[in-house]
Amino acid sequence: MTYDLQNDEENLEIFKSLADELDNLSDFVDWDEDDDEDVLAEKCEHLEERQVELESQISQVLQQLSFTKMQIHTDERRKALEQYLDRFTKKTTQPPSEEFEVRTRADVFYPHRMRFLPVHALQMAQWYSANNKLDHAVAVYEFVHGLFEKGTPDIWLRREQYLPQMISTYAALEDIARLVELETLARDAADAGALSVDIGRMADSAVAKIVGLHPEKKLKPEFIKRLSIGYEDLQNELENANFEIARLRVGVLLQEEHQKAREWLLQHHGDIRLTDNSEHYLTDAVMCWGSRGLQERFCMWIPILVGKAVESQFNDRVWKGIRQRLGSILPDRFKHELSINRIKELLSGTGSSWGKMEYQVMKTAIQKQMEHDNLFDRLHLDKLKVISADSTRARHGQAGGERYTRLDLDRFIKAIELDKETGWIFTFLSLLR
Repeated sequence: MTYDLQNDEENLEIFKSLADELDNLSDFVDWDEDDDEDVLAEKCEHLEERQVELESQISQVLQQLSFTKMQIHTDERRKALEQYLDRFTKKTTQPPSEEFEVRTRADVFYPHRMRFLPVHALQMAQWYSANNKLDHAVAVYEFVHGLFEKGTPDIWLRREQYLPQMISTYAALEDIARLVELETLARDAADAGALSVDIGRMADSAVAKIVGLHPEKKLKPEFIKRLSIGYEDLQNELENANFEIARLRVGVLLQEEHQKAREWLLQHHGDIRLTDNSEHYLTDAVMCWGSRGLQERFCMWIPILVGKAVESQFNDRVWKGIRQRLGSILPDRFKHELSINRIKELLSGTGSSWGKMEYQVMKTAIQKQMEHDNLFDRLHLDKLKVISADSTRARHGQAGGERYTRLDLDRFIKAIELDKETGWIFTFLSLLR
């Protein structure tokens, strides 16, 4: 194919400028904690209008690229975008020196005149996926993956930002060979604690579905073994789905222990004003921890119960008001109660599900409603991270079927101080008023 390099370079520069503005859209708005609902709604509406404009302009530019018009074959996906960008390789005679250390290091990863960064590539991949150009989309994800594997100097780039979309796109293409490779990568990263096990499960599910539709596609024995391990993990998850029923049964069977725990909470923390559900969850957690026999029998329940207590208190005392105030301004995925993982992401501003604009809107609304910003203190964010991680591990287990242990529980209790009258968990719940 013949490339129109001059027009392509101009269009790539335009695309990069539009993508940068879209990625930093909320930075162009002067957010103020004193904004009332009407002002906040007006600012959000302005941002949404500008977002639609930018996405339309990006679409027009990408449609004109030679890369968009070219045909990409299966064996070309991994190098297609890199080879295309190499046509714009930058010529430089600047010798390496200490003064230009950062610049020259970046040049190793982005040796192109337009300096095509991961943030640009990810937006390009999303556009290709939305427009059903899946070969182009995976080619772009492969470019980003290559940068990550080489150690890109963009410290913000994480696997979570591209790997799930990369897996789902390869699944749509039914490329089982590449999916198996990505599953292995995801599993190894998860075992090392560098990636959520859910991403590995996502690849497992995609492979299993393709094999189910196409029995002629054969799998290697070692991958079948990994699928079996994934099946065991899902069995653990199914077992944990019965948690709520079993918790209620224990509360009935152990009425005396339950009453002692409830009286202890009322005596020492009766002023917290817990919701009914939060009180029940916290009472059960205190009850299980207060009895040596229950500690051993219901080891994994305690972090789950604590996570449920925080969820109930936050959703009722904080999030319910935010949802009522912002109403239609909230994106659909925020119009429901939040899990402990989402609460942690919301307060810390992390996680791929939260955009910059959304996070700033939520943070401002929470600060106004609570009349303080203590929820965003680093100590609280670190402790919430512990609850999120332990409750997830206790509920879903770990790769290979390893269950939550008593040693894990001891570390968890030490972190959140459930065993102390003035422990952190009680202080935090008192802030959710």
